[in-house]
Amino acid sequence: MMKILVTGGSGFIGKNLIYLLREKREFEVFGATVEETMDLTNPCSVQSVLEKTKPDFIVHLAALTFVPNNNPITFYLVNTIGTENLLRSIVDLNVAKLGVLCFSTAGIYGIQETKLLSESLTPKPVNHYSMSKHCMEHIVNKYRCFRGITVVRPFNVLGLGQNINFLVPKMVSAFVKKDKTIELGNLDSVRDFISVNDCCDIIYRLISKLIENETINICTGIGYSVYQIFQLLCEISMHQMEIKQNELFVRHDDIPQMIGDPSKLLNVLGNDYRFTSVRAILEEMYKNRLLELSI
Repeated sequence: MMKILVTGGSGFIGKNLIYLLREKREFEVFGATVEETMDLTNPCSVQSVLEKTKPDFIVHLAALTFVPNNNPITFYLVNTIGTENLLRSIVDLNVAKLGVLCFSTAGIYGIQETKLLSESLTPKPVNHYSMSKHCMEHIVNKYRCFRGITVVRPFNVLGLGQNINFLVPKMVSAFVKKDKTIELGNLDSVRDFISVNDCCDIIYRLISKLIENETINICTGIGYSVYQIFQLLCEISMHQMEIKQNELFVRHDDIPQMIGDPSKLLNVLGNDYRFTSVRAILEEMYKNRLLELSI
């Protein structure tokens, strides 16, 4: 039975991925930060976890997505140097045939002239998080001569268990509570939303197919604006709400539109692969939030 180590196993995607992989009963799954403590900034800690778990495959999800007190260096310590420590430890331990899948971000594309963002585009990251992930991809390329490493670039992942402070869960919660108004930033911002269940299913398929040395978008190819999400929630909840635009919620480095090109992904999955619709994702989130608040 293949042993899989998931770094960042206590995060939004990590929890869902570990659940899915264990449900398949094809793997022995270890979740670093759930059952084992791994400090990516400490090479000894990383090596210790690898020696204890002896994985056949690693899904590297662990990353810093937000830094308080405006200390961007921490992004690079965890996301870039942390990945270097992980890959270096794998090489030092000389683990034969150990597969690795690293999570990057669609944010590395930045602002491009084309509508659909394909893997062949030159990255133009606009913030420290995306820049740290771009640097991470360069680190990965350095180690690809030692073993097959796949990089995935997820777009906006949505679903149950997402932090309520994120935009869409915040909107869902407001509709469940029947708020009269909601403060939002840029209503025209367009994103490619994908279900966390689809995202995890895709990772499972990439592991099963032993895809190596590829960089692949995790996306649907369909974009929705913030206002379109708002309208869908009005329909789902049968509740109307007033929008108050707050300039404080508009980020100076906001990317107007991010829609992924799923062509390469579908070449792997098959063109008959069906993504969960955004409406279905929102309906599930809405019903679940209703139960949580017992309204």
